[in-house]
Amino acid sequence: MRTILIVIFSMLSISIFSQRSLEIFSKLDEAKFKIYINGKIQSEERKKKFLLSDIDTNVYTIKINFEEKGVADIDEEIRFLPKEKKVYEIKKKSTVGQGFAKVGRGIGKFLKIGKHDKEEVLIDKYILKDVTKSDFFNN
Repeated sequence: MRTILIVIFSMLSISIFSQRSLEIFSKLDEAKFKIYINGKIQSEERKKKFLLSDIDTNVYTIKINFEEKGVADIDEEIRFLPKEKKVYEIKKKSTVGQGFAKVGRGIGKFLKIGKHDKEEVLIDKYILKDVTKSDFFNN
């Protein structure tokens, strides 16, 4: 009887710890978000961390909607292998590089177009960065 319980417990713990899961988080204070998975909202409240476990399909379409006005949503399709755990971090990325902005100001001054006494405002967007640690490299 004891042996049977140990075997059942071992099999149960293996199946629990081998499920697919998805974690999305942000370290940025302004990047609170709502998440939609396959078109269904997962939480009415905006959060900085989201965890979905016991994923039963191979492909999920996610949409991340941010609290900050004027920031574009993130639309991604995430594919899972069997027993895969994925972790994504939301990062901020500038869409205009400092070097390009400096060149643009120089051209504007030369052509006498616009005001050049102030620094330009860089446009930022949020991206999903895969920070999943591979089990292959951890062994």
